[in-house]
Amino acid sequence: MTEPLVSTLGDDPDLGELVDEYVAALGARMGDIERAAAAGDRRRTEVLAHQLVGSAGMHGFRAIGEVARRVEEAAVSGTDGLLATAVAELAALCVRARAR
Repeated sequence: MTEPLVSTLGDDPDLGELVDEYVAALGARMGDIERAAAAGDRRRTEVLAHQLVGSAGMHGFRAIGEVARRVEEAAVSGTDGLLATAVAELAALCVRARAR
């Protein structure tokens, strides 16, 4: 079993609940990215990944933000294979995300 990816903000008494909500919605956001990439909609993939870059960092998931940036960059200028690899890596991180 793979280690959970825990938010750096999950234990914050003021932010923990927001991080819980973020984690709960992360699967749907990742699904949107996967569907856009699979459909060949690079612009939508880029936009969704860009949004995830910012939100992941704000919720204490730096690693997710870094890989989302690679998805964004691959959507703009990478090959289909590079994009698919980055999306798969991002999905693997997102399923590991935990607030605490």
